[in-house]
Amino acid sequence: MRIFKTHKRIFFLLMFVVLGLIVLSVVSSFYKDPEVVSIFPAAGTVNVPLDQKIVIVLKKNPTPSAIAVAASPNTPLDTNVSDNTLTASPPSGFSSNTVYTVSLKNTKTQKVFFQSSFRTIPPQGSPKIIEDAQNALKDYYPLAPFDPPEKSGFYFVYTDRLKITVYFLKKDTGLKKVFEDFAAGKGVDLTTHQITYISPQ
Repeated sequence: MRIFKTHKRIFFLLMFVVLGLIVLSVVSSFYKDPEVVSIFPAAGTVNVPLDQKIVIVLKKNPTPSAIAVAASPNTPLDTNVSDNTLTASPPSGFSSNTVYTVSLKNTKTQKVFFQSSFRTIPPQGSPKIIEDAQNALKDYYPLAPFDPPEKSGFYFVYTDRLKITVYFLKKDTGLKKVFEDFAAGKGVDLTTHQITYISPQ
């Protein structure tokens, strides 16, 4: 009778251990971090477009509420989960020439389990900036885009707005007229300029 009771206790003890292991396995599975298969843009990518979508492929279909996606510097993201693919994009786009770090957090454990970084494209010259620069060149340095004819005997340098220094390569009084004709041929009115002529000694 005692042997039966002892076996019964051992049986229930084993059942309790087995049940505990099963519960532990289920709980561990519930809190396990999703496994990332790939991310685009890949880690270390540069010149990423400012409207680029982040695409993350997971090994298994996740529960949407189980994963939180974040991008730093602090950037709001619109996210969507379809099967095992998670996409995220900033409503207002990324900032230029910035390193962003994408983080995935397990919302059950509040642990960040994956990170990847990329850099966006550098800033591009806006049309207004380019237009202003072109206008400044035209208004204040109108002769700058043109080179003197070959063997003309002179060269010139803009030292400031509408200020030119002309260097003659030889002593020739006719070179001043050659320079003036050259400027007139390019449509430049030299009366708007302050000009310094320098001849060899």
